[in-house]
Amino acid sequence: MIYDRKLIVVQNPYSTRHSEVQAGVFDRLDAAGITYDTITTRCSQAADNIDDLAGRLPNDAHIISAAGDGTSTQVVNAGLRAELDGAVYSFIGYGNCNDLARGQRDPLPLLQTNRHTIIHQPLSIEVNGEPWRYAPGYMTLGLTALIASGFASTASRERMRHTPPHTKLVRSMGQVATTYLRAHSTFLPPFTTNLSTIEQTGLTDVMMINSQCMGRMIRSSIDYPQTDFFGYHQADFSSVWKNIPFACSAITGHTPAERITEITLTFCEPATILAQTEGEHAALPAVSTIRAYKDPAKAIRVVRP
Repeated sequence: MIYDRKLIVVQNPYSTRHSEVQAGVFDRLDAAGITYDTITTRCSQAADNIDDLAGRLPNDAHIISAAGDGTSTQVVNAGLRAELDGAVYSFIGYGNCNDLARGQRDPLPLLQTNRHTIIHQPLSIEVNGEPWRYAPGYMTLGLTALIASGFASTASRERMRHTPPHTKLVRSMGQVATTYLRAHSTFLPPFTTNLSTIEQTGLTDVMMINSQCMGRMIRSSIDYPQTDFFGYHQADFSSVWKNIPFACSAITGHTPAERITEITLTFCEPATILAQTEGEHAALPAVSTIRAYKDPAKAIRVVRP
């Protein structure tokens, strides 16, 4: 098999399914006679990896992230920071949720002549008026970000690495449930938005959705990355019972969300806000405003089978 573009495979030794990358990716490429280079992430923290990858990723290459959603997000952020206008990207899932990979784990279909390339518009996120991160799939604030932070711990990653593939989802959901029961009454501080002057209180979560799947379970029929809008949903997830309608809609692919092109959250008092993009969490200190929007100038090209 002949492939007409320089191929780069990015792997992350911290990814949940990293032990499967050799057989699932490299052995398949070798058997097909495809030449490729590998880049292995060198840092455990997202911000450090973005800085490092920005100086290592080449332009005019097909960059395949063979890891989890967090690593894929780091790759996209690094490429945009380095202004790799000639690069194209693909995501294959060797992490926990693998939302960006859309179920794809084999690299070969991404290299076939019938592959297709889409224009993918990530979310641009600003904190206190300064660029913070690009989110190709989604961003959440609050309780869901707290839950995501648990999967970043060394202990959690080790447990998931040693969990058989067919039981990883069960173990993941168990960890989600444990954190939820402990912290379900964690509320966001009051804020207003540019969509409404009414002060928003009693909310545990804000979701900015730019993917057809979030955390495996929250699904949408809208292919947000190919649009100039994204989904916005704010909620009080402190009670399971009153969120059953939301859960039923989300699991069946009809996540309720307002279609918007831009939003700014203004907190009534500066506060530390828990945030995550595709599982990469951060505690943002002294936050007054968070803005999310789509910038056509930051669109990337993504190859799908």
